[in-house]
Amino acid sequence: MKSGESFVKSLIWRISGIIWLTLLTYLLTKSSVIAAGIAVSHHTTCVFTYYLHERIWTKVKWALGKKRRSVTKSVTYEIITCHIMLGLISWVFTHKVQQMALIPIIYVNSRIIMYYFYERIWRNFFSDN
Repeated sequence: MKSGESFVKSLIWRISGIIWLTLLTYLLTKSSVIAAGIAVSHHTTCVFTYYLHERIWTKVKWALGKKRRSVTKSVTYEIITCHIMLGLISWVFTHKVQQMALIPIIYVNSRIIMYYFYERIWRNFFSDN
């Protein structure tokens, strides 16, 4: 995957994440201001980490197989990178420990499932790997 393709892939993924996180956060907080603040803050930081994540994975040549590779990529990105950042951002905006835990748990678990399918679709339709 070329650098430009990694950028497009990360941009599409980020847009879908902004929409989902804004909706989820609004449903949990009932505040459009908090929902927008959390979504924008989280995705601003994540767009950079996702790009780096994709660039690192272009260098990984492990013989995992396509499905295991997709699972491994989803776990490394969503759990390690985004769960921690989203929890901290949620707490900054809500000042509630419950929201700090609940928003990332629901969001990250749903995005792991979404990422698996996104990775498979990208690989099957848009990539020569």
